[in-house]
Amino acid sequence: GSAGVNFRGARTLPAFKAVNNTNEPVIDTITVSARFRGYAYVAADKFIFKFSLVQHRFVDTIPLPSGHSGAVQVLKAPNSDVAYIFSYSAAPGTNNTTKCIYVLDLATDQIIRTINYTYPFISSSQHSSTYAGTITISPDGNNLFIIGNTSFQFGIYVIKLNINTGATTILRPQGINDCSAHGICITP
Repeated sequence: GSAGVNFRGARTLPAFKAVNNTNEPVIDTITVSARFRGYAYVAADKFIFKFSLVQHRFVDTIPLPSGHSGAVQVLKAPNSDVAYIFSYSAAPGTNNTTKCIYVLDLATDQIIRTINYTYPFISSSQHSSTYAGTITISPDGNNLFIIGNTSFQFGIYVIKLNINTGATTILRPQGINDCSAHGICITP
């Protein structure tokens, strides 16, 4: 008999269910398992460490561009081979209000783009009291949402960052001034 597979080697095999539709006895059982090649990317200040989930060890170190630091989160884009690296540090050569998102090509493990954006509501002197907490990505993969806090009059804020253009929109929840935000999730 045949399971309808007409190729050899390592390829993607579509799901199927094997059924014995004859009166012949089953004479052997074949176990097939998928080869998992997953990786975890760990943000660690000036580097991204690539961890093999199969080998249970670090397999690569990816540096941020020269002079950059502050990587705190890595977020994979949906239906894409890129990830976004969130940094809380100022972009080199800018004032404290300009921050960076790095775009990591997961096929090559190379940073292929830096997206600079400006923090809202602050001047350089207010930098120490304003920070971004975490990021998430829209289900369509077109926008990053960065949540942050400020001890000044604006409280919690959300920056909507268009990945393609770099344009930002500031979203300010009303009436939330006396707390700190530490996470964000976007639903479809």
